[in-house]
Amino acid sequence: MVLLVYHRAAFGSSLHLGYSYYQAGAFPWMTHGFMGLTYPKPDVMLKLLFGCRRGLLFYGPVLAAAPFGLRLLWKNPSTAPIARASAAIATYYFLFNASFSAWHGAWSYGPRYMGAGVPLLAIGIAPVWSRAGSYLRAVLALLAVCGLGLSLMGVSTTAQPPNEFRCPALQLFWPSFSQGRFSLNQGSFLAPVEEVREEINLGELVGLHGLPSLIPLFVFWSIALSFWLSIGRNREAAC
Repeated sequence: MVLLVYHRAAFGSSLHLGYSYYQAGAFPWMTHGFMGLTYPKPDVMLKLLFGCRRGLLFYGPVLAAAPFGLRLLWKNPSTAPIARASAAIATYYFLFNASFSAWHGAWSYGPRYMGAGVPLLAIGIAPVWSRAGSYLRAVLALLAVCGLGLSLMGVSTTAQPPNEFRCPALQLFWPSFSQGRFSLNQGSFLAPVEEVREEINLGELVGLHGLPSLIPLFVFWSIALSFWLSIGRNREAAC
């Protein structure tokens, strides 16, 4: 409803899409099907799940446990609605992405058009963790750390790897991260296209360089983790 109201306010009709107002030829792939949408392609589905360029399970391997957790929630009448809604929304975005002509999402980290469905898919990890033994929890934790490491390398270097990188994690993120070359973005959505700007992170802002420039980020994470753990302890004490 909000989107329909926005379209009406911006374009004069709730059924007019913003993409239809781009200059002709600006996005050639939009001429395929309806605004670039056709049908889910099997090869694209595999690349979106397992590919080194945009694979969801490559960048977030712990999500492999999510379908099993959603199944557990589905079998419980009290949590079945949550499981159905989460599975439906995550599946929708997956099929949407696999149906789009520009499925790779241009300069982006991971499967760009699946991003809105990932948090709901992640709900399925919780019941798997709750029922897992020590060995499986260790595996889940390792997978989560791998995904966290890739995410850290991506956001500290650039979350917009150019299209020429077929495997950004190996060709761009890791080489740049290991050499301490951070904040590689040179553009801004808020500045004119002609203006080239040097991006910096918070550590670089206070004079740190290389890996030490990530210290403020780790400090923030430590504070957030301590706060989160304290909430858990308070809830256990209340029970």
